[in-house]
Amino acid sequence: MDDHHIRVHGFDTRDHVLYDYDGHPSHIAHGALLETLRIAASGVGLKTTWTVASQGEHRNPIYDVMLVSDPALVRDPLYDCIETRTVQRRPMKTTALTTMQRQALMEAAGDELQPSNLRVAR
Repeated sequence: MDDHHIRVHGFDTRDHVLYDYDGHPSHIAHGALLETLRIAASGVGLKTTWTVASQGEHRNPIYDVMLVSDPALVRDPLYDCIETRTVQRRPMKTTALTTMQRQALMEAAGDELQPSNLRVAR
């Protein structure tokens, strides 16, 4: 490793967080982190590339991020937004679905909501 190589160890929370269905929300968060690294690096003239260094199922992916000096690189227009970026951390309200909403959800999900396809988080 050197000053131009960052190794990011990702972790998904599907085994203990109900909302991390199949690890996809965690993987989206990993992507957001990598994209924020790219935006930040552009502010100091560094181009980023990354690869997934881990093999198999990606419950704990490892991302290798390389930084390369690029004097022609234009600073990303989102650079100034990094510090003000926020995420929703407040608890969400829970409201029972109406019969129509429940039916629409069942129709939209198709086979995904069949009892044989549902997994219960433990």
